[in-house]
Amino acid sequence: MSSESLIALRDRLAEVQLLIAGDPLRPTAGGQDRDRISSPDPASHGEAVALSNALNRAAVVLACAHLEGFLEDLVVEAIDLIVSAAPPVERLPLILRALHAETYLAPLEQTRDRNARATKIQAMFESEWTLWQPGNTVSSGMLRAHAVTGEMSNPGSKEVRQFLNLIGVDVVSYFVKVGTPGLLKQIDSLVMKRNGVAHGERSAIATHEDIDRYLATLRELAAAVDAAVAEAVQQVCESTDLPWAV
Repeated sequence: MSSESLIALRDRLAEVQLLIAGDPLRPTAGGQDRDRISSPDPASHGEAVALSNALNRAAVVLACAHLEGFLEDLVVEAIDLIVSAAPPVERLPLILRALHAETYLAPLEQTRDRNARATKIQAMFESEWTLWQPGNTVSSGMLRAHAVTGEMSNPGSKEVRQFLNLIGVDVVSYFVKVGTPGLLKQIDSLVMKRNGVAHGERSAIATHEDIDRYLATLRELAAAVDAAVAEAVQQVCESTDLPWAV
């Protein structure tokens, strides 16, 4: 069994598969180029190439969006599990508690009037003190998932590492532990291609081989991240069992 987020991702990726199934240059089951069989005319072949490029470019953007959505959903799922387990606040990653205070600190930097600053500081302490009081246990409303998910951007290796670190997941160390140290970096080619497509670069072209490789990497990465987050949640909650089987 996997997290609900990983199960949902698998369903989402079926949408990408549906999209690329229309690629006229994708080989048939027999390994033949469908376009060359059905459209020997050069003009028709040119149209097939244009359609193939369009579908594969769209698949790159969609796959990247689904990866980003999975990561955000997984963090929300993890936070919900932590809240339901009600561990002591001291068990929470320090960076997660600090992130909630940062919501108030950023506006303070722009406020020069001391009276206005005092009001904002008061609001911060009234709202966030429970996360810093030793002996308190995590309860509903103390952790705001949107404060974490708002930190997500294009899911390149650096961004994924920093994002998961917010909930106490050292994904790089986890991948080293399980024997896949280079897995995280493999997603960068997909994200770079996505950025090129999103910025209208005509040279940002992906073949069906590229798409198949991207999807295989995405699935492997997502499953590994799912397992890493499960371990992190188990440690925070001091549970004898993982929140989901991995």
